[in-house]
Amino acid sequence: MTDRDSPAETSKTAVERYWAGRADEYDSDGISGIHSTDQRDAWLDRLRAWTGEHPRDVLDVGCGTGVISLLLSDLGHNVTGVDIAAEMIDRARSKADSRELSAGFCIGDAVSLPFPDDRFDVLTARCGFATSNRPSRFPRTPSRRGSPS
Repeated sequence: MTDRDSPAETSKTAVERYWAGRADEYDSDGISGIHSTDQRDAWLDRLRAWTGEHPRDVLDVGCGTGVISLLLSDLGHNVTGVDIAAEMIDRARSKADSRELSAGFCIGDAVSLPFPDDRFDVLTARCGFATSNRPSRFPRTPSRRGSPS
């Protein structure tokens, strides 16, 4: 059995395929996107309370189309979104470009992130943990470089 045929790789491929297939309707499915000013304001209030007022380096794992990443960017944070599905990343990049936000996005697997452990101050994963093919290897928290102010 090769690594490609391992249960973890087979599961990873299934997860990637599932999210790639949801990219077109993700923001309009009634659950995942932001559908009203009140909803957006509620998210911004909660994210501001969690992250503080000062800019932070944020990693959004399983970022999908960038819903949370872009809200965090609106709050002034330096955001990097990672998702396993290229189609989701394409949508996130397009949304960031259309809103002239500087959030960065890359394709990646939550259990083998291409960043040093101490790179980010804040980690968020709205949907990433629930659909990880190996949740026991999912990043728990980033190393802290400072406390929220």
